[in-house]
Amino acid sequence: MIRNKADIKPNFVKRQNYLLTERKLYVNINKDYEKEIIFMKKLLCIILCFAMVACFAACGGSGNDASADGGDAAATSGAEPTSVKFDSDSYAVAVDDFYSVADKITVEPKNAKITYSVSDSSVCSVSKKGELNGLKDGEVTLTAGSSDGSVAATCKIKVFTYGTIIGFDRDYKGYTAMHGVNTVGGGIRNQRVDGGVEMNLVPDAKLVVIPQNMKESVDMSGAVALNYGGSKNENGGFYKFYGDINNNAGYVVIKNDPETNSFEIDTIPEGKYYALIVSSRDYSTGGFYPKHTVDENTADLKASKIAKWFTETEISELANNFVDQFAVIEFEVKGGEKYYFEHLFYVK
Repeated sequence: MIRNKADIKPNFVKRQNYLLTERKLYVNINKDYEKEIIFMKKLLCIILCFAMVACFAACGGSGNDASADGGDAAATSGAEPTSVKFDSDSYAVAVDDFYSVADKITVEPKNAKITYSVSDSSVCSVSKKGELNGLKDGEVTLTAGSSDGSVAATCKIKVFTYGTIIGFDRDYKGYTAMHGVNTVGGGIRNQRVDGGVEMNLVPDAKLVVIPQNMKESVDMSGAVALNYGGSKNENGGFYKFYGDINNNAGYVVIKNDPETNSFEIDTIPEGKYYALIVSSRDYSTGGFYPKHTVDENTADLKASKIAKWFTETEISELANNFVDQFAVIEFEVKGGEKYYFEHLFYVK
């Protein structure tokens, strides 16, 4: 049976009313949801603001404050210290270089807040973590302690410029003036025992360079083995640093580049040094060159100025690593200048 329009209209109107009611309900729910989202965003912003204020208060807002004497000042996190002590009276850092003292101090309690400052920040600066930055030659006082200064320790910081040591330079005439012979370049050489005029360069000569005031506790195993490393340096020669030579707690082992009979190192702290120079010439068969025995070398090493850094066993091992001759010389490196090694092995 087919319905007429009159029968259909009431149902259609009811359907429309139902849809309108459903849409109003959806709109109302959606508006409530949007209000809830806005409220949550506001609440989150308030929580973040409080967190930022709390963090700033915990840091004290003083990480970049300057000390009263004009030096940099900074602090680590934790309680105020009751005791602070450096493990040395002085340290050194090169110009344009960095050096950390954070592991050079003993603090009680261990998590204590340490404030660092320097007496002249134009010579050396210090970060909040205790890292020094050398700015120009000079000396400053470094202070580490509590923020109010009631607990503090001090030490001296020397800022220096590196010098350079060179094994052989064809343009250098100093060797001629020193020995009165017709040669150039200096370098490590050998001369015949019969007074022959030739002075042959030693292509594989090895050296151990030791600061004269180096600490006696330094591990000398690298020197005993004459271990100069495996890769040629870009400036020529081979070398390897052991320990911290900048702070008199290390040394360097060197070998000539056999192609140039030389080496060059431009990161040597200014100061006075000993150099153990080992000739690579084997004189066991040459009639003009008497051979030195291991026992003779051992005895001579024990009587040398570098003996105090080696045990008797180490001296014996070192003597066994010589091909033949050695010498111990003294020299001085000056900041920004070059020192040319000029040693002649006269065989008596």
